Amino acid sequence: MEWAAAQHAVAVNLSLGDTATDGTDPVSTALNRITAQTGTLFVVAAGNEGGPTGNGVDGTVESPGSADAAFTVGSSTKRDTLSDFSSQGPRLGDDAVKPDLVAPGEDIIGARADGTNMDTPTPNPRYEQASGTSMATPHVTGAVALLAQAHPTWKAADFKQALTSSTHGLKNLTAFQQGSGRLDVVRALTQKVYATSGAANLGLFAWPHAGTTTARQVTYRNDGDEPVTLKLALDVYGPGGKPAPAGILSLGATTLTVPAHGTATATVTGRTTKAQVGRFGGGVVATAGTTTVRTAVGLFAEPARHTLTITGLNHEGRPAAGTLLTVFGPRTGIQQEVKLGPDGTVRLRLPEDDYDIVGLDDSLAKTDSSGTTTGPRTLLTATGVRTDQDRSVTLDGRTAGKVGARTDHRDATAISTTATVELDPVRGDGVYALTVVAGRKATLYATPTAQATGHRVTYAASTTLTGADAGHAYRYSLRTSHNGGVPAGTYPVVHNRQLATVHATYASQGGRRAVAVRSDEPSTSDYQMPFIPTLRTTLPSRVTEYYSPGLTWTHTLDLFGSTQSLPDGSLPDHDTTTAVRRYQAGHTYRTDWNRAPVGPAVYSPTREGNDLHLDLAPYAAAGTGQQSDESYATGEMDGEVVLSSGGRVIDRSSPFLVDITTPTAGKRRYTLTAHTTRTADWTALGTRSSVTWGFTSARPRGSASSVLPLLTVRAGGTVDLTDAAPAGRAFRLPLTVRRPAGAERTPVTRLTLQVSYDDGRTWKTVHVTRHGTTADALLHHPGHAGYASLRIAAADKAGNTVNQTVIRAYRIATAH
Repeated sequence: MEWAAAQHAVAVNLSLGDTATDGTDPVSTALNRITAQTGTLFVVAAGNEGGPTGNGVDGTVESPGSADAAFTVGSSTKRDTLSDFSSQGPRLGDDAVKPDLVAPGEDIIGARADGTNMDTPTPNPRYEQASGTSMATPHVTGAVALLAQAHPTWKAADFKQALTSSTHGLKNLTAFQQGSGRLDVVRALTQKVYATSGAANLGLFAWPHAGTTTARQVTYRNDGDEPVTLKLALDVYGPGGKPAPAGILSLGATTLTVPAHGTATATVTGRTTKAQVGRFGGGVVATAGTTTVRTAVGLFAEPARHTLTITGLNHEGRPAAGTLLTVFGPRTGIQQEVKLGPDGTVRLRLPEDDYDIVGLDDSLAKTDSSGTTTGPRTLLTATGVRTDQDRSVTLDGRTAGKVGARTDHRDATAISTTATVELDPVRGDGVYALTVVAGRKATLYATPTAQATGHRVTYAASTTLTGADAGHAYRYSLRTSHNGGVPAGTYPVVHNRQLATVHATYASQGGRRAVAVRSDEPSTSDYQMPFIPTLRTTLPSRVTEYYSPGLTWTHTLDLFGSTQSLPDGSLPDHDTTTAVRRYQAGHTYRTDWNRAPVGPAVYSPTREGNDLHLDLAPYAAAGTGQQSDESYATGEMDGEVVLSSGGRVIDRSSPFLVDITTPTAGKRRYTLTAHTTRTADWTALGTRSSVTWGFTSARPRGSASSVLPLLTVRAGGTVDLTDAAPAGRAFRLPLTVRRPAGAERTPVTRLTLQVSYDDGRTWKTVHVTRHGTTADALLHHPGHAGYASLRIAAADKAGNTVNQTVIRAYRIATAH
């Protein structure tokens, strides 16, 4: 905004917005300042949040459209009605009229920037169709440009007065919905009489408001050479678009003469009874011949409300100044964000409900030079604060308990702690949740609450701790939850016997440079998702891991050759392996990560219509229940997947997230071949692979999908933590034929193996002893270090076949 004003811009289009505010936020304040200093008019989108918030009262006009000086624009349809999505007033805080006017913003076709696709394509690719107050705002900015040609000396206030005065009123709408009306640029260019006083903001009529009276003056300016006599009338409505009750708004006169090149003033008055509740207003309409001048007028007659005074104290008992809180009404649907003042207090008017309050106090926290938060962070909470009368509540950070856990390893270090409070309404889906995170250098606290009744309040906490005992690494991933609010005991003692113990090994595949990153995500609701820390893991290593039982955990291992981000900010190429586990308390488990032999794996091979989909991992590690995703390694791996039938190529795809189409619906024999090569710094294994599948498939009926019966064969064997088997010795290699879930289980009829110790230049056939879908082979490794490559073929009784080759499936190492 400062830059544009410095370029002497007459008007600046701001098709943007943030949250609804009272117009005193930093951006709105800056807008007011820049306009006062330069005369530049900022035309701002009102927002696309629709009507009032859950209490049916508070407006949704967003910053910086909430600024006094902003020319705030809502959206109308091509039928001259209000767009459903258009944000409405009153403005938060003083209940002033916003938006200032509306303009066409629904199904608008405009020029499309190359390389973008914002909304709906049009037949002409140079254009696109979109809806929003962001599409209405440029119409108004364009109108300002036209007026600026006619009036080169005008400033922001002049344009705003002319355009709001000349609007076309939309029926059954208050000023809080349409401002003064819909933009009419022709009228703005031709008529000489304007209202210069802006909207007649009668503001808030606080409960109980029987007999409350407020008046505002409307000033008219006549730029013509002759006096003009205006007829004054009201076009005003109330809740539901019904005509406003008689007497709630009135004019001091029905005619007014405005002298040539002069001004004249009329008065509009608001007067309410206790029974009149809601938003009332519309326009003061002044007419004279072809001249029509509209001025927005509005008042908000408050429903039954009481004052809630909230005081926040930090962990040391001092005012928690500046802390943002959310006040949540489980029955009213209110979710109102407020900020504690310099004295740690805020007051707000609320209808009756049992309110929950939640927020984060960071008044004692600091941020170091690296951007890391240090010191105490306090989750301030309260539940069930009833507003059947004026109330006061204190959120006292001195009562807050530390969040986390103490374990049998007393020297364990918490590297990440997360706490979430989820608030559910009595009905509907207006859930609110606040999640707070403390890293290694910060400490998280939470104030306990009373037990919530009548609706669901859930507290959940996650803690990740690490350490080493006699050189052996360990890790805790803990998760607790509590229904009814924040409990008093947020720092429990957790013993190893109460947890699941996992003895994990992390093998190295012998690359030049390997960075292993682990994460563990517990199953939660969408609103209770914790921050998931990523943990550097040494390769090779052994780690004892402890997990909270009774949850489904998603474990992830990412393997990088570099941690340097790409130019676009995205992660460098890497291989991702995930495993989903559920554990029982007191049980011990074992898991191997990054273990050889590597080989092909197929996930979710399906056919929908004539489209074939599958996720292919040509070099998946051998861990049980793990799924490898190599789609993030597009710079490390190259290759192609080809679908053919009867010797004729049908379609081709990249090896990442294979999508292939066949033109034939009938039952047919297909061949699917995948050839890939890989060069990755984090691994020396799996440099080249080839897989060829033979199968029969037909189009599924209707919209159903079918499983493609693609076989794979997984090789096992005991290798060390460097993924090496001993040189010069016999080596047992177990084989297992795998099918996708849902595929028909027919007997395996063939399973063969060949091995190469010179990267595939020569091959030796190895005898295989088969037992159903499994088999054993005995290899005799050469006496020197190197690699073993595997070529395996299999077939089943249904005619499904696979021939797979992996160069460098595992290492061979000599004894030290």
